[in-house]
Amino acid sequence: MLTTEIKGIREKNKKNFTEQCKDFNSSITVSGFVSDKEVAQLLASSKIFVLPSRMEGFGLAVAEAMAAGLPCILSNLPALKENFHSAAVFVEPKNVEELAQAMLALLSDPEKRRKLKKRGRRLIKRFSWEAVAKKRTRSFRKRGQTLVHLALLCTHFSAREPT
Repeated sequence: MLTTEIKGIREKNKKNFTEQCKDFNSSITVSGFVSDKEVAQLLASSKIFVLPSRMEGFGLAVAEAMAAGLPCILSNLPALKENFHSAAVFVEPKNVEELAQAMLALLSDPEKRRKLKKRGRRLIKRFSWEAVAKKRTRSFRKRGQTLVHLALLCTHFSAREPT
């Protein structure tokens, strides 16, 4: 299944893309936007997660996929490589052949999927609130700052989060 919200593309191009996918019969379903509940169901029923994005920040969708235990194939963008380095397969997003080969290789290699799943789950623990708080506390202490500074920082960020 291809779940995509193609941003920055004109409506005409979205229609062309959807029409091209129909050539694959029932192999590809283009769903567009999916809810959080549907995302959880899709991740649970998937073997791999593929994100051939040309622009990406942190990679929240990747973290979500790794937390769900999925091995990932990602664009070789600096932010993704920095955050998910050894826990994913990286490809050039514009190279369709390389992407297809990576997908086929990962789908046909259960041992590689198992290793990436294990690495991803281990890596994702670094992004928990507890892990981030511990790291920040050590950083503040190294610089001679007090936990009051940390509390102020946490208050600032929690005020920005939606409730």
